[in-house]
This record gives sequence, structure tokens and C-alpha cells, in this order.
Amino acid sequence: MKRVTHNRTEWSNADEDIVEIEPYNPNWPDEFQREGNRLRAALPRDLACSIEHIGSTAVSGLAAKPILDIVIACGERSRWNEFREPIESLEYVFWAENPHPNRMFFVKGMPPFGRRRTHHVHVRLPDDAVLEIAFRDALRAHPELARDYEALKRDLAGAIGTLPEIALRFCLSHPAVTTVIPGMRRVSTVESSCRASVAGPLDEKTLGILKRHAWNRNFYD
Repeated sequence: MKRVTHNRTEWSNADEDIVEIEPYNPNWPDEFQREGNRLRAALPRDLACSIEHIGSTAVSGLAAKPILDIVIACGERSRWNEFREPIESLEYVFWAENPHPNRMFFVKGMPPFGRRRTHHVHVRLPDDAVLEIAFRDALRAHPELARDYEALKRDLAGAIGTLPEIALRFCLSHPAVTTVIPGMRRVSTVESSCRASVAGPLDEKTLGILKRHAWNRNFYD
């Protein structure tokens, strides 16, 4: 496969890169095992790495976008440069614009390099993978939490904008909020924040949907 880099500055694939939530597919665990074995065989054999299935497709019975999220946890950051070529040889595209210096991200199947996304590979330091793995384990252990999470995803599936844009517009919807200063570490983040600012507060229907998922915490009980 010809080496390609997704830098989000030379082209846009927004119209083609659309993936919708689907019912749980019992084949996802087996697909992860096959892909995990391919990754394990491609990576340097002398590196101690764990390969984990994370995200919604890793939770039995949970509806999800049909994209397998795989995390490679490796503590030897100085040798991550040895990962790119082997992973790209498995038809992944490397995301060079990742703003996090201690992460690498690869995508398989993303238009225009494929028909649709099928796999994400996240290269992380072990401590940086803990939250995603813990969240997966919590969803696996608590079916009621998984149901609530699925309901929230489905409710927001038709919302306009990305989840960060929805979150920013939610903040702007409160009458006490007049200004929100989001992060600006990369151009795409600034563009996303500008889109949210121009769109303004969320409509009453979307706010009503989010209210159903509100977590009312009382720290004084």
C-alpha cells in the first residue's frame, strides 16, 4: 500500500466518511482477535505491548458504529517510530496531525483510501490507556450502564455537529454563560469551535434529549 498521511489540511472527506450506529454484531470479538494477531505479528517481537479491544464494539450486546477500536499499550515511547511502517503495511492510514505528543492513531478503510472505516488503532502509553479500558470493563460489568450509554448515543446520533461541538453549544445554552474559551491546539479544533459558536445554543428539542441523561450529583448526602 502506498504510504499516505491524513493531515486534514489538503482535502476533506466529511461527505464520504459517514458511519452509523448498528446493532451489536457477535462477530466483532472474533474480528478483533484476527486483527490483534495480525498487529502482534507485525510489531517488533522484542517489545512488550498489550493489545486490547476497547470502545463500544468491545461490549457484548451494545449497539455501536461498526469500527473496531484497538489500543496498543507500550511503555517504550522512544521506539514508537518502529510502529508506523508495520501498521501501515496492514492498510492503515497514519494520522500525523494528532495533537497529543504521546499518542499515535491509525485508521483503516477511511475514504478516500477505502469504502468506510473499519478499524482504529490507538498507540498509547500504558497509563494513558487505563480510562478507556476501565470504561469498557464498567460497561461489560453493568448492563444498565451500557443501556444508558447506548440510549445517549442513539439520541445524539441525529444531532448536528461532533460531540465536542454539541458540548460547547450546550454550555452556550445556559443563560448564565456568555463566553466559552475552548482549546486551540490545532487548526481543526479552532474551526470546530467556530462552527459551534456560529450555530449558537442548542435547540429546545436537543436540550430536552440531553436532560433525560442528566446526572444529578449531590455531594452533601
